[in-house]
Amino acid sequence: MTFYYRTSQRYDLAVVDSEGQEVWRWSLERAFAQITAEESLDAGEMLSFDEKWNQLDNDGQQVPAGDYEIVAESSHCEADYENCGQLTASATIQIRPSEEAP
Repeated sequence: MTFYYRTSQRYDLAVVDSEGQEVWRWSLERAFAQITAEESLDAGEMLSFDEKWNQLDNDGQQVPAGDYEIVAESSHCEADYENCGQLTASATIQIRPSEEAP
């Protein structure tokens, strides 16, 4: 399988609250080189990326306790560099209120 990219960005991550509002996006205010590239994987190979979210929203504020969906999206395109970002995965997490010390 070959992945085609329009920029140096390979993926994006978003955090969506229980009302469906995006509260954080990994790529916000990041710059990516404007170069095309391709990457091939053999059968059984996989790509993995490791990122951490500090539970702050796009304005730098702590998000409230609640359920959130983490959405990962590939930035790859088809061979004609059209139909980009069609491969996604998601997981639901729960942020609990912090316990205050006595």
